[in-house]
Amino acid sequence: MTTFALGRIVICVPVILICWPVSAQISGYHAELAEHPAGHPFVVLVNDSEKSIEALAVSQQCKTGGLSAIVDVLHSPRNLTGIESARNGRPTRASVLEPGARWVTVEIIQDRRAVCDAAKVNAVLFTDGTFAGRPGSMRALKARRDGISASVNFWVERLARGNPDGSTLNTLADEAVGRVAKDREMQRGYPFVNFRDDSLKQPLREYWIGRNQVDENIRQQLTHRPSTELGRVRLRIVALDLYDWRKKIVSDLALQKLNRIFPPISDPGAQR
Repeated sequence: MTTFALGRIVICVPVILICWPVSAQISGYHAELAEHPAGHPFVVLVNDSEKSIEALAVSQQCKTGGLSAIVDVLHSPRNLTGIESARNGRPTRASVLEPGARWVTVEIIQDRRAVCDAAKVNAVLFTDGTFAGRPGSMRALKARRDGISASVNFWVERLARGNPDGSTLNTLADEAVGRVAKDREMQRGYPFVNFRDDSLKQPLREYWIGRNQVDENIRQQLTHRPSTELGRVRLRIVALDLYDWRKKIVSDLALQKLNRIFPPISDPGAQR
């Protein structure tokens, strides 16, 4: 893997004849660009602190748009992918980004015609609840967590009311389809803005993205299944995933501390 150290410069790579602008180092962590084997550059977060990291917000501004992305341990009930161990540099599945480890995160826009600025890590959340970067970006990250938490709680309670024999599986699948459609409708009500803009609407958009993230996961699990699979088996698999997900959310110390700084979004529909 070829890495490009960050600085307020443009680094040229003669092998691929492309120049990549990259952003500056920040205390506690820094970002690099890593060339994927397929040739696509990714933002890599390197943990330089003595604390573990569990989430980050990344953005890239282009002349005709850009990208804003959040990578977070709470996006799934499972451990992370893209982590390279601090001990041996090998890929590993970890629950957080430990000190010295590297986290291969999002693919940046590489179309030179798009006229893009350097990709930038706007905020990083440490496992003790402290964070570095833009408060507006952290507020958006927290709002995504609020949306995830809301939908995970909904589905845990909804499945608890269902029949464990799997006879309500189709009903649950239809409900998931409806929730996904609603999530996307609400998300469209808050147009895309880059994390750098600190728009008051960005957290509301991220809230619905978080809800959709969970609802779409459930929809796929309930609808994309072998015809020979017993309904009760599928229902049990989904329920176990959800219980693990909620346990992960409830036990997250950083989220508990963020709730005191950025109160959870409760009724975003009323804020439109």
